[in-house]
Amino acid sequence: MHEEINELLAGYVLGELSELESFRVREHIAECKQCSSELESLEGLLACTQHMKKQSADEHLCKSARGSLFATIGSEEIKIHPDRSKTSLVSLWRAVMNNKIIASATAAVIILFVVLGINFVSKQDKAGVAWGSIVERLEKIDCYTFRIQGTTTHINGSVVKEDSKVYYSSRYGFFGDFSWNENNPNIKIYGSVPDNTITVVYPRIKKYSRVISIEKQVNLIHNFLNDPGHILEEIMSFKYRQLDSKIIDGKKVEGIEINDPRFEKGVMDSCVARLWVDVETNLPVLYESRATAGGGTMQIEQAMDDFKWNPVLDENIFKPDLTEYTLVSEVTGQPPNEEMAVQMLRTFAEMTGGNYPDSLNRRSCTEEIFKIFRQRQMEKRGLQIVPIFWEDADFEWEPYTNLYAQNQLIGPMFYGQLIKEDKDVAYHGEIVTAKDVNAPLLRWKISDDEYRVIFGDLRIENVSIEELAALEADLNKLQFLHFPAPNLISEPSTPAVAWETLVERLEKVDNYTFRKRETTIGRPVKEISDIYYSSQYGCLMDLNWKEIGLNIKIYNSFLDNTSTVVYPRIEKYFRFIASGEEVVGVSDILGSIVRDITTLNYNKLGSKVIDDKEVEGIEINDPRFAQGVVENIIARLWVDGETNLPVLYEARATVGNGKIQIEQVIGDFKWDVDLDAHLFEPDLTEYTLMGELPEQAPNEKTAVQMLRTFSELTGGKYPDSLAFVTCQKKINGIYIQRKIKEIGLQRAIVFWEEDDFEWEPFAKINMLLRQTCIKFYGQLIKEDKDVAYHGEIVTAKDVNAPLLRWKISDDEYRVIFGDLHIENVSKEELAELETDINKLEFLHFPASQ
Repeated sequence: MHEEINELLAGYVLGELSELESFRVREHIAECKQCSSELESLEGLLACTQHMKKQSADEHLCKSARGSLFATIGSEEIKIHPDRSKTSLVSLWRAVMNNKIIASATAAVIILFVVLGINFVSKQDKAGVAWGSIVERLEKIDCYTFRIQGTTTHINGSVVKEDSKVYYSSRYGFFGDFSWNENNPNIKIYGSVPDNTITVVYPRIKKYSRVISIEKQVNLIHNFLNDPGHILEEIMSFKYRQLDSKIIDGKKVEGIEINDPRFEKGVMDSCVARLWVDVETNLPVLYESRATAGGGTMQIEQAMDDFKWNPVLDENIFKPDLTEYTLVSEVTGQPPNEEMAVQMLRTFAEMTGGNYPDSLNRRSCTEEIFKIFRQRQMEKRGLQIVPIFWEDADFEWEPYTNLYAQNQLIGPMFYGQLIKEDKDVAYHGEIVTAKDVNAPLLRWKISDDEYRVIFGDLRIENVSIEELAALEADLNKLQFLHFPAPNLISEPSTPAVAWETLVERLEKVDNYTFRKRETTIGRPVKEISDIYYSSQYGCLMDLNWKEIGLNIKIYNSFLDNTSTVVYPRIEKYFRFIASGEEVVGVSDILGSIVRDITTLNYNKLGSKVIDDKEVEGIEINDPRFAQGVVENIIARLWVDGETNLPVLYEARATVGNGKIQIEQVIGDFKWDVDLDAHLFEPDLTEYTLMGELPEQAPNEKTAVQMLRTFSELTGGKYPDSLAFVTCQKKINGIYIQRKIKEIGLQRAIVFWEEDDFEWEPFAKINMLLRQTCIKFYGQLIKEDKDVAYHGEIVTAKDVNAPLLRWKISDDEYRVIFGDLHIENVSKEELAELETDINKLEFLHFPASQ
């Protein structure tokens, strides 16, 4: 692999490699210091040649020099053919640099030109885009207009389409007329250079807000929002590769592509972009990009085109007519520096109970700000879904405008600039909270041996490299430490718990009840549910979400092997018919928890007192525990030493790729209680049966059926994760969006309460999810089958990419592929297949024509 990649380095520098080859080079040099060093040398020489290319020279001189060069190398017995093939360039490079006759770097630069066939011709003699002067060319344009078209696909399946128009004048400022699809709003943004203000106008509600900017901030904000000149300057400041020419709108264009991880980092999580420029005018024709934000929860595609250069623009275009409009907030801008960053972070923490944004890039943070204010409006309206939250009469305009304005600047102009300048930036908002006073929240390098750090309590200090290393070594413990430490007693008086017989002890209890409390952190809806279990009759789960008045009852019957889901508020029910084993499995919630904890790796905690009982605890942080249900979990089980029965179970878990945190407590146990048989029989006299489905076996065929159904609902995409809770939230989001399209956004939060709800497909996909995620996928993980799932990258189009795989023997794996066919492959074949997976995200960007 090393030699193969090494041979590609020269072609990579020249932009001659295919997308796949370029990807392999980038992947390799990240690990190989030798190749990385050689690449830097090649890039340095090529940079020097950019200045030399402007000089003209006699073609005969070039041919003569080339011939002399190969003669010289040939005399050293180096067998290099003077051919500009990708396979020979690096060997030739080595030959040149190791040749005893060639002594200076200047000579090496000239030789590189000769060898690679880069003639010293003047710019006037060569047709094509002059990339080195294109920024300067744009700066000479006084005014222009262009169109923005974009699509944002959210993790919940919602798609927002943008079709906007932007007008720019170096004299007057900018005007952006931003429009989104369906029930999304139209917003107009005016940036005035003469009076240095930014005015955001909301035509539908006749309101506007204003930011009074500091000097030159209007143009800066325009640049970072949507200016093609700024985008081009950004692209040219990073490593890019040239694309073949093509025709767009009847114009011959040349393109460049950038895939540098630092590009637009203050705006997105990651971005691949292409810019196409007219070879005649040296001006942009099309900018297209594909990006992710929100930790991968948003996929964003954008195109900027329909450029008009130096059109006649009336001054009034840049002046809003606010005659019938109401000013709702006015704030003063600030310079985008560390003080503003602290102010923005403090405001965010105050509004979220001490949490910070998961990301500081503008797009991700904007989405989090929207969620905060949307949630606040939902709470005011009794948890009705708020379509456009700022259209409510009592909306909090001033704090929203302040926070939003700060975010627009901090992401690209402070955080993004630090990244662009290679300041070794790291941000830990997804872990660090305001309680973690000594944990580094944001840090960047200020010298070779010193860093600037904003801590969890938002103080700022300079620390040495050694001090920073010690601080960041503790970061991985934070998520664990947020789980409250138990108050243990030093000298327990009760007998020690017999952990090895705990499952057996629980199985001897015929009837019991308990209460489950579950909270999603940062959200007001809490579940408080009562569970009744009888080894003779079955299980009743009485699930309640009091804030929204929602109640669901699930009756699992051991007598007729059915699972009946009842919705009292709308007097409807759905029934699943299953085997006896299946019904027992879904009913034995407590038994499953105890069985899994005691058979996996756990730590003993010691003893403490709960509800006047002296209990002993164990804690589990085994990655296999609850896999298939959630993504990551830490859990504790506390057991009475006298009875050897549970007293309390508490857990903290994440779902949604770590974006959602859930806390769960199970307690209030009552053992060997009398439970009437009628408790487990639903009274369905006035209820309507919405459908009946047979429960399917948890196997690979069920998994394929679930994945196929999911793919059909999402246009070829698969779940990002096979954790049941994550998948279920995604499915709920899909059905919410379907109802939105049917009846608009003014609706109840409980989407299945609509009269025309699609009960059968919804119930079926949820049943398939349960069987696939919890029972099939989860069991494979528990059995250490070396399971890997790649749904966050692989789509239905990737027919030969491994979507889900597990080990079936020492040298063979079972694989479900992107097109959902199933095969057994050898360990070596799997390694080759998975090597290509990381390329898929890049390849999904369409190749240029």
